[in-house]
Amino acid sequence: MKKLFVSAILMLIVVFPGALNAKTPPSYGFDLLAKGKYVWRGMPYNSEAVLWPDVWISWEGFTVTIWGSMDLSDVKEEQWKLTDIFYYFDYSKTIGKLNFSIGYAHYTFPGYQDMFPTTGEIYGMVGTGFGEFQASLAAYLDIDDANGLYITPKLSRSFSFGQVASTFSVSLGFANKKHNQYYFYLGKSGFTDLTVELGFSISPKGPLGNHMSFSFDLNYSKILDGELADQFADDSNFWWGIGINLFY
Repeated sequence: MKKLFVSAILMLIVVFPGALNAKTPPSYGFDLLAKGKYVWRGMPYNSEAVLWPDVWISWEGFTVTIWGSMDLSDVKEEQWKLTDIFYYFDYSKTIGKLNFSIGYAHYTFPGYQDMFPTTGEIYGMVGTGFGEFQASLAAYLDIDDANGLYITPKLSRSFSFGQVASTFSVSLGFANKKHNQYYFYLGKSGFTDLTVELGFSISPKGPLGNHMSFSFDLNYSKILDGELADQFADDSNFWWGIGINLFY
């Protein structure tokens, strides 16, 4: 928890002085998503439905987000309880054709009976567009309990049909042995996941569309390394998501 507050203070020192001179007010929002499964970096945390609430505030490129995962079934005897609570501190900026993000993610797992101690990652991402596609490369370095590294390149394309916006993306994950020892219980480096996502966002017509949207997504993920896949009953997963997004 100490690193959580230190990271938040450092981010504020960097960003807050410029934000004081900003002419635009902060934006904020709330999202509520239901997912058919909870899969993260190829790992199936919950094979049944979950609810993901989050709240965020953004100002001059700096965004703070609090995210949670709640079990909707009693498969893990944690129904209607928050099993995961994550905190994100992010700063994003566009320079020319390049998009940059840096930040800190703080992970807590209150619903796993100390299987996963609290930990945190610093991360960086760079992305750009070429033609109809967008490409990015992100790296996450754990600086707390796991001490692991996770790297993921991603390729995506966006479409728009009137009030409907959609995005199709493919990403590949690779992690070192410390990351995989923490999350997969196997200390070897390897390709963790191939993930394919198709998402849709629908904005209502009229003024309401300036503050609300509805989302729907289809997802598929497979653990690529055979030894890592053996740590789970399901090494490939397909799931859906549906949600509402409120923002101002």
